[in-house]
Amino acid sequence: LFSNSTFEYAINPEKKEPTLMAMTKKALEIMEKSDRGFFLLVEGGLIDIAEHKNRMYDTFVEMHEFEEAIRENYSWLVAPEIYVMYIKARQMTDSSETLIVVTADHAHAFTIPGYVPLQESIFGKFLV
Repeated sequence: LFSNSTFEYAINPEKKEPTLMAMTKKALEIMEKSDRGFFLLVEGGLIDIAEHKNRMYDTFVEMHEFEEAIRENYSWLVAPEIYVMYIKARQMTDSSETLIVVTADHAHAFTIPGYVPLQESIFGKFLV
């Protein structure tokens, strides 16, 4: 709907696609009108792409974008060690009729090689 290819990273100031949170919210608003129920898959696919490219700062921004989509739309789901998810879906869905699963299809190892001084960013000197 919004792109012929992979979306731009959330941090890109020229990004034209809506946020993952906005798309998730809109999908729920439309799909909740169905009397037959629905299945909605929300993927933070750029997390994986950024990790493959060793773009750790982009990875963290994309993880935050995914967390915001979950937090905003699935407020009643709490998984503290993965994502702290609090605010909106109780108002949008009936928890007695809704199953929400937040998972990863695979994982990447995150390592910080070497000894970065406490005063320096682990993301490198390119950050402002």
